[in-house]
Amino acid sequence: MFAMKVRKRNSGILRKAAALILCLFLTEGAAWPGALRVQADNSGAAEQEETNIPEAAGSGETLYSRYEAEVDAPDSGEYEITVEYVQPQDNTRDILIDVEINGSLPFEEAEGISLPRIYKNNGGIRTDANGNEIAPAQVMVLEPVSHTLMSTSGFYEGNYQFPMNKGENKIEILCTNTNVEILGVSIAPKKEVPSYEEYLNAHPGTDTSGKCMVIQGELAKEKTTSMLYPTYDRNNAATQSADGSLNSPSVIRINTAGGERWKQTGQWMSWDVEVEESGYYNLGFKYRQRFKDGLFTSRKVYIDGEVPFEAMEGIRFVYDEEWQILTLADEEGEAYRIWLEQGTHTVRMEVTMGIFADSLRNINSCVQKLNDLYLEIVMITGTSPDSYTDYFLKERVENLEQTLQESRDLLLEELDYITSVTGGKGSATSAIDTMQVQLGIVLKDPEEISQRLGSMQ
Repeated sequence: MFAMKVRKRNSGILRKAAALILCLFLTEGAAWPGALRVQADNSGAAEQEETNIPEAAGSGETLYSRYEAEVDAPDSGEYEITVEYVQPQDNTRDILIDVEINGSLPFEEAEGISLPRIYKNNGGIRTDANGNEIAPAQVMVLEPVSHTLMSTSGFYEGNYQFPMNKGENKIEILCTNTNVEILGVSIAPKKEVPSYEEYLNAHPGTDTSGKCMVIQGELAKEKTTSMLYPTYDRNNAATQSADGSLNSPSVIRINTAGGERWKQTGQWMSWDVEVEESGYYNLGFKYRQRFKDGLFTSRKVYIDGEVPFEAMEGIRFVYDEEWQILTLADEEGEAYRIWLEQGTHTVRMEVTMGIFADSLRNINSCVQKLNDLYLEIVMITGTSPDSYTDYFLKERVENLEQTLQESRDLLLEELDYITSVTGGKGSATSAIDTMQVQLGIVLKDPEEISQRLGSMQ
């Protein structure tokens, strides 16, 4: 079950994510200072057209539509791009776009950027004739959606930074997987997330006490995939369903959200929180994370579209087979105080790699390098090498031993870093450990590689 608890002074929140259930709550955000917006109907400054061009810029991809806009950057530098769009209703394909700045892709990852599809519950939870609760179907949100372009590969944290020249810049968006109605774009410099101390100084106010708000995770307002529908957990009798009733041994209660379907970088769910009195609140989660033994999973917490302070950029949920309660606190155990004004606020939780992003990118680069080495060796030995043939690989493969040694050193370095952060090894690190052991074996005798090609694939 995911329940979000917001307490005056003390708070707990429940929700399930990638084997995780938690609760959270966020402070209201502010508009980016100096944000520049271009509307699609802005006196012809921006335009979108459907096209019959069969390929996009010679990439071999089908080009469904093209959107162009002129924006004026106050200074040369890097800017984030936010796109406002309407989801196509006639299909459920991924929305993929290429983004060109002044006529070219600014970096490799600007090709194939994903625009999320947003879904919501179609009505409430129903009950069948036997008393079992039935989760509502998921439907696409019809209203315009705003999304700041970001990486969903997990290799990079945060939003993409696009280089812009001072003055006028041309942004071209090529829709390569389906038609998308783009309403406008805006650019803004990267906004620095304040420290907790800076956050408190910017929100002077008083503590609150005596109230506890519980938001059930299965009542998420919106989510980025239809697979994040409400579901059930029957392992704990105390798990509450949407109406506050406890679990049942005889009938199904819809009482959780997330789980193993909530694990891709960039996926998020959001909840509305109704605050009766302005003041500081604590934030807590009830969750279970049973998929990443030896590791923790991370979620980024937004309140009204903004990360309130740095600690919220990577909340850690450690592995355990049982349900846990986590109150967000500093290293000394003092609960974070989050300022909320009276009214409705939106809390959003987003999958993030957190501090593992750099390690993931480095390991992926290492694997690619080893794959290239594998292909080079196979060109000499074939896929089924003769165990009685000496292929003289050290002489015929350039920098063979150096590549093997550098790869093993990198894997050991990343393995040491991950275990130092998590406190030990687990199934998630076993593949890295196995790979470095294999490399250590072939480093002792590189000619053994031909007999171990299977382990290098």
